[in-house]
Amino acid sequence: MFAKVLTKAGQRSSTEEQLLCKHQVVGANPTAGSMVLIYITCRDKKEARKIASYLIKRRLTACCDIFPIDSIYWWNNKIVKDKEMVLILKTLKKNFTIIEREVKKLHSYNTPCILEISVSKVSSKYLRWLNKEL
Repeated sequence: MFAKVLTKAGQRSSTEEQLLCKHQVVGANPTAGSMVLIYITCRDKKEARKIASYLIKRRLTACCDIFPIDSIYWWNNKIVKDKEMVLILKTLKKNFTIIEREVKKLHSYNTPCILEISVSKVSSKYLRWLNKEL
């Protein structure tokens, strides 16, 4: 879809240039460098859904996955074993700072786990969809 299209003068069309800039796409292969996953642990499903809905409605993330985990961690000099929920956001790198700020406002933990995970490869069709939604 984003293959190089040349005008008669050998230049890219302005429409293609705009698409390439908007989606940070080069040639026929969109790069994954702009996409990240954000991993957030939550107290329970209700909190995870609240955060996910808030971020989705504001188009800060295109998709959220929520699933249960068993966690073991240090807290206040004690080992804690707990059931939590993980929220994984699919978004763009440029959104991390605002997502982190908004999650801290909504989250029940004093020190929530909010991690940015780089994506080195992603299907071009999925990346186009992600960019379109955000």
